[in-house]
Amino acid sequence: MSTTQAEILPTSARYHIGQDELEVEYHFEIKDITALWDSFAGTDLMYSSRFLLAIEEYPPSNMEFLYGILYQGSQAVGISYYQIRLIKLSESLRADQNNNSLWARIKNWFASKFKGYTLISGNALVTGDYNLKLNIDVSSSDRYQIQERAAVFAAQEFSKRKKVICSFMKDFHPHQIPKDEIIEKSTFSEFSVQPNMIFKVRDEWQSFDDYMKALKSKYRVRVKRAKKKFGENEKRELSFEDIERYNRDIYKLYRSIAEQAGFNLFYLHPDHFLGMKRHFPNLFKVYGYFDGEEILAFFTTFDNGDELEAHFLGYNHDRNSQHQLYLNMLLDLIYVSFKNKHKTIHLSRTALEIKSSIGAEPIDMNVYLRHNNNMINKMVPRALAYFVPKEEWKPRDPYK
Repeated sequence: MSTTQAEILPTSARYHIGQDELEVEYHFEIKDITALWDSFAGTDLMYSSRFLLAIEEYPPSNMEFLYGILYQGSQAVGISYYQIRLIKLSESLRADQNNNSLWARIKNWFASKFKGYTLISGNALVTGDYNLKLNIDVSSSDRYQIQERAAVFAAQEFSKRKKVICSFMKDFHPHQIPKDEIIEKSTFSEFSVQPNMIFKVRDEWQSFDDYMKALKSKYRVRVKRAKKKFGENEKRELSFEDIERYNRDIYKLYRSIAEQAGFNLFYLHPDHFLGMKRHFPNLFKVYGYFDGEEILAFFTTFDNGDELEAHFLGYNHDRNSQHQLYLNMLLDLIYVSFKNKHKTIHLSRTALEIKSSIGAEPIDMNVYLRHNNNMINKMVPRALAYFVPKEEWKPRDPYK
């Protein structure tokens, strides 16, 4: 930690949660606490100091980081992770600046109040709960209160450096959601987001052919049609040198998809994929689809033990329908899972129906938001109903 940072943000501060007194020691760089951090992170690559270091070195624009070690007395009992980023809600949600209706003006005014530094409890680059990890036995409600108060405290402390206007706690799974009475007393507003889509490899499947045999007839026909539409185009895993060669094209394809999203917290560093391959030469993989020398699409994965983490992707919109690029990528993720003997594939949010059509199942998640301005914070619950993008979709059951 630099002298300036140490002067602005204390290395530790003490606060009370329930009957337990916890001390949180903050660090700006993961290298300062690598061994201790990894003792809590365990085998989950997405929690590991290696992964967080890679994000530090190739950060999304205007993103900074904060790492917390929680102590009970002299004993470390947990870790917490924060990303702080300058966010303009009107840009992230694409509020309609050209619509002059009364409701559009109200929406744009409200969106303009969410312009400033936002503290994200967790990791915006990964779907799932990657904020708080404890080795003490607590209920879901106690865990929520620890996370809530830690987020408020972290925002206050970071504001001594740059003013945080709101805090965002992401991706609580159903078993982590606190009791209603806890939410009623909370200063954070609860809302649902698109579910995390999880593909589970059945124990009896040994190959992609076994998966195909488990599909209903119309879904097998759909898979075969997608493969046929892909035609004679080439697909291959990319080496570091390949990624370096096609880096600009890969990033352009990624941005073309990211910019279509209804809500976007950030854009990746232009060298994100190069950086991940540099840090994880064997665990991070990039697969490219080519028409001659032209790259049409790509998808990326992390080998995370029994889990295959589908990371980011991109494809040529104009060629997608012609070659069924997106569906082929989803099917190739299943191929990869068999090749590497993964038990599950984390497919993240978005495109829920097509992911459901290959057999992925939705895992519901909640997130929590708090604005530091009390008047605006009181308006948050009602406003979220209008601002949070909703995707209407029909779950599919492709299996016999």
